[in-house]
Amino acid sequence: MSAIALPEPGIWKPKLWLPGKGERVFITPRALRRPKEEAITQAISVAQSAASNTAPGTTAAMTISAPSSSNTLLVIAYQLFGSTDNSTAPTHTGSTFTKIGTTTWGAFGAGLWASTVTGTGTTVTANWPSGGGCAMVLEVAGIQAALDAKNSPAQSSTSPVSTGSMVTTNANDLLLVTSANNASSVIVTYTALGGSWTTGVNKLGTSTVPSQIVSYQVVSSTGSYSASQAFSESGSGGTAVAVAIWSVKAAAAAGGRSKPFSSQFSSIMSGRR
Repeated sequence: MSAIALPEPGIWKPKLWLPGKGERVFITPRALRRPKEEAITQAISVAQSAASNTAPGTTAAMTISAPSSSNTLLVIAYQLFGSTDNSTAPTHTGSTFTKIGTTTWGAFGAGLWASTVTGTGTTVTANWPSGGGCAMVLEVAGIQAALDAKNSPAQSSTSPVSTGSMVTTNANDLLLVTSANNASSVIVTYTALGGSWTTGVNKLGTSTVPSQIVSYQVVSSTGSYSASQAFSESGSGGTAVAVAIWSVKAAAAAGGRSKPFSSQFSSIMSGRR
């Protein structure tokens, strides 16, 4: 019985070769390299979005189409009066929300809530025990109820308002930029971010109803991300626009992680796939 050792890579030209009867194959350490296993995640997509359309109060209702089971509802609840986030769990028939992010700045606070869809209700309501707020909702496929990153929010009465840089630690994320204003006889019109950002909802308010906008993009690598939200005002008086940036993790795909290379090689050599 003879033994054949494969030569080191780079010194022989590849060609079709199969071991003969009785021959054994030896793989040198450099000939077999095991690549790093990569996490496999689901594809992220936004199915729909909506915003509340009432003057700030302790509830803010949003109307959506019946969502798909197993998708995730994300609710961004803005507290417009007071530098705290005192939002409580939103309500949607059959769904149970968990707060995955919170932030405060100046005269605003905001909470990011998530729930797996288990019901087909068409009304999602954000809630506060006191004060007043407005809210936006997105139905998203392929995410988990877990925040990857956020940045210190910004507020200004001068356009544009920059989010500053947010550094992500997870490769596959859904990025959100959310903006709202505290209505005070001024109507705010937001400009779409453009570029790699998609506008989910851009709700024009009134002198008593806040204008709101949420933009998103799906990324596949870690990095530093930012955006500048431009806006214009009409009416007398003044208002402040609050901008936040969030990053939500993709959900793991069925099967979890990729198959190790050594297992793949063994299966090939034994005639199995």
